[in-house]
Amino acid sequence: KGIRKGNSQLLIESMYTESTAAELRFKAKDNGLTWEEYLKTNDKAIESTIDGLGIKRLKSEVLAKEKLSGSNFDNIEKYYKDTYSADAKKAYRVEVEFTYKENGEKKTVTGWLCVVKLKGDGWKYCPQYSPDNFNFIDAAIKFE
Repeated sequence: KGIRKGNSQLLIESMYTESTAAELRFKAKDNGLTWEEYLKTNDKAIESTIDGLGIKRLKSEVLAKEKLSGSNFDNIEKYYKDTYSADAKKAYRVEVEFTYKENGEKKTVTGWLCVVKLKGDGWKYCPQYSPDNFNFIDAAIKFE
């Protein structure tokens, strides 16, 4: 939804813990930007990237999900603890189908993403454990 709408705030909320989002706010301030200016700049960058790829009318649908456990969940749990000092409560691999128009031609791409529920922070998209199936996602969500 954040990519479809070119909405940095939605993307940040779906990917980062609140403390990491706060770090982004401080980083923006250190660069002389208000949070609103930072978001507006990133929104334009997302729109430009999606437009540059020729992508229009992006829709997504969840086709299946699989709860992660054992060493798969242990790795995710360790990643969030080490990287964000956050507690992962559960994680799923989710099969998602994206349908969009690229330069006037309808395309469908299906692949698996990882989503993680963090204690006190809700559900997050986890790019670290999501394969690079969706190039337009990777291109659109570069936050600096």
